[in-house]
Amino acid sequence: MEKQPRLLCSQLSVENRVCDATLSCSVLSWREVADSSRKRIAASVYGPLKAAGSHCVPVCEIIAVQETEEDCPSTDVGKWQKVPQNPAESNQHGFTVSYVERTLKHRWRCSEVTLHCPDRKLCLQWVQAIREQLALLTIRPKRLLVYINPHGGKQRGKRIYEQKVAPIFSRASITTDVIVTERANHARDHLKTEADLKKYDGVVCVGGDGMFSEIIHGLISRTQCDSGVDQNCADETLIPCGLRIGIIPAVNYRETSSDCMPVTPEVSITCDSITDHMLCDIFQIIINSTAVTCITQPGPGYMLANDQRRLQLCLALQRTASCSTDCICYATVGCNDPATSALHIVVGDSQPLDVCSVHHNNAFLRYSVSLLGYGFYGDVLMDSERKRWMGPARYDISGVKTFLSHRYYEGTISFLPAEGSVGTPRDKIQCRSGCNICQLPSADKAVYKVEDSISDTENKDVWQVIRGKFLAINAACMSCACPRSPKGLSPSAHLADGTADLILVRKCSRLDFLRHLLRHTNKNDQFDHPFVEVYRVRQFRFTPRYQETDSELDLREAEGSSSKRFFTQICREHQACSCAPTHSSWNCDGEILPYGAIQVRVHCQLIKLFARGIEEQSVFEDPSYAHCAI
Repeated sequence: MEKQPRLLCSQLSVENRVCDATLSCSVLSWREVADSSRKRIAASVYGPLKAAGSHCVPVCEIIAVQETEEDCPSTDVGKWQKVPQNPAESNQHGFTVSYVERTLKHRWRCSEVTLHCPDRKLCLQWVQAIREQLALLTIRPKRLLVYINPHGGKQRGKRIYEQKVAPIFSRASITTDVIVTERANHARDHLKTEADLKKYDGVVCVGGDGMFSEIIHGLISRTQCDSGVDQNCADETLIPCGLRIGIIPAVNYRETSSDCMPVTPEVSITCDSITDHMLCDIFQIIINSTAVTCITQPGPGYMLANDQRRLQLCLALQRTASCSTDCICYATVGCNDPATSALHIVVGDSQPLDVCSVHHNNAFLRYSVSLLGYGFYGDVLMDSERKRWMGPARYDISGVKTFLSHRYYEGTISFLPAEGSVGTPRDKIQCRSGCNICQLPSADKAVYKVEDSISDTENKDVWQVIRGKFLAINAACMSCACPRSPKGLSPSAHLADGTADLILVRKCSRLDFLRHLLRHTNKNDQFDHPFVEVYRVRQFRFTPRYQETDSELDLREAEGSSSKRFFTQICREHQACSCAPTHSSWNCDGEILPYGAIQVRVHCQLIKLFARGIEEQSVFEDPSYAHCAI
């Protein structure tokens, strides 16, 4: 590696220690002089105490630089002033550098270090030189449009932004226009019609995955409308969005702290230890805790000898059913910490992201960036919507209830496999910062051009068709990993390779399905079951066996008017359920799609986020990164 030319090199003091400070085009570094213990000079203490040795800060991760307060003209006339006890202290001039510091669990913090100069002229020279290098970083945003969901983070979204994010933006001299949303889809509608996007360098949302969904729908729709692209045409190639998107997760302190905790050992229950008796125990827990409809109690069960283990098993199942996980933050940054996300925005990181378009009968429905789920995850979301008054606990109860109902659905799924150098869903190659697979956009675009040039007759041979009975059909554009599910639904899914991982869970026993679900909470391969199939695809279509002319929503309303007719549909094959719906609903990033038959296409790198992907843990743990030799 070629050595960078030095822009400045001086002997400065840090924390009363004499250091050799050097600034190049890419790195600011300071190294303590060997005999600095003999050259101690009095100075005020600023910032955290650094370990002895060499320190390096990449210029691209410097947030700001400014003169220290004692160098600025004093405005406190008539107030008590501190009188320096050492004559050398009164001659000290310094500047403070704010920079990114990595901590545990992929978290970033804004740290400071103050370097003292022997004279003011040298101090101004250092400040000017660092600012000139920061000015060359044109990828950094200067003005942002911020949308805040006031109900996010248990109605603390606005406070989280003001206390944790706004100070960081202010320190980095970023101008913001803040809009507090007043209704559902407020941000989406404003982006589609009213926002003057030419004034901004990016759009930031403060909230959860639902708020992010509003932003991408508004921004993508605006881009296609300005470009004259018909979103209702499933075969249209969409135009990538020019503005980057930032996500500030609205989480409270307890949620943020819990993310630092490792997954508890009791969740990682081995599949061999699960028996049918345990399933009965789970059922009895739910029966005793809440009213469950459409479920008939099984025969006499056997309670576990250890009540605590029984509760742990129940909690493990609940963890797989939660639908509110900030999974996009975990997949692109590695955590759901507001300060970390804000710092990624400040340094101007850019992470491309694939987006799936979902259509029904040549009509556009929604965009998806994380999970499309039919069957189990669709039923969980549909049932939880009826229990919104219960808060987040509704996902746990609906998850266990849906598992016990054990419904399967018949249908036909056809898909276009991804070929080339995109890997496979079981190759154990995880998407990380600087992912080689995601850095091949040209190859993906070439594939799309070839597909567009092939006639429908020739293209039929490429598509694969699978018919059967499925407990769940899932499509993941990212791993969907989170603390509740450390590996996610598809551990090897990539963020920007133009593909999605299609996961088919065929009809099986409750015991086998529970084994599959529990593998999302441990390190075992959740695809290593004979009833589970996974494919890496670019497009897919699903058609239920019983095709309906109206939407499922209209069908439910019609059936709701005649409860007698509804409950007379006795399911002979589902002993735990007295009603057998012919088709489920699609869970699209936490939103219900009232259609069974859909067509999905993955659009490669349609949007960009203020992120850089999950960094390898060695970047956080390697001391040579933070303390490098000059």
